[in-house]
Amino acid sequence: MFSYRVSDSEKFDEPRGEITAYLPRLVEVGVFSEVRARLESVASCSCGGEEEDPPEKSARKEEDQAMPLYMTQFAYTPEAWAALTDNPEDRSVAVRELLETYGGRLIGWYLSFGEYDGMLIYEAPDDATAGALVLAAARHGHLRATKTTPLFTSEESMVMMRRAGATAFRAPR
Repeated sequence: MFSYRVSDSEKFDEPRGEITAYLPRLVEVGVFSEVRARLESVASCSCGGEEEDPPEKSARKEEDQAMPLYMTQFAYTPEAWAALTDNPEDRSVAVRELLETYGGRLIGWYLSFGEYDGMLIYEAPDDATAGALVLAAARHGHLRATKTTPLFTSEESMVMMRRAGATAFRAPR
């Protein structure tokens, strides 16, 4: 998770379960059909023990490989809201251009009510690129806070659970 703070004096709690407020709207607008298509594209993941073919022998081309998926929640400053209400602008256009510059892809962009003013779901080549995208978007000072969460497919989740189950770890005494 990436966090952005305007200053050390401003602290933002991370309420548990805040994404649940977005779920009905995400289902309604079809974001999960996009995510489902992405899940199907990564169905042949390695779950330990079995090794994938080397890239030169793999049936999938490198450009067909799904990129990591992220959700970034953001909050505008009062000054940004004033500018946007005086001169309405579709900010998803600028966000899409920024993502594409770094090799990413915007899947969805939404405004919302609550602690965060909006959220976006997108693909980026890696964590460092996702972090750079958030910093690039925030550097002009119009965002009060951001929170970026990596999202995992069901296949990736299964790999994590299998690896965790096969790992020895001593519990606290």
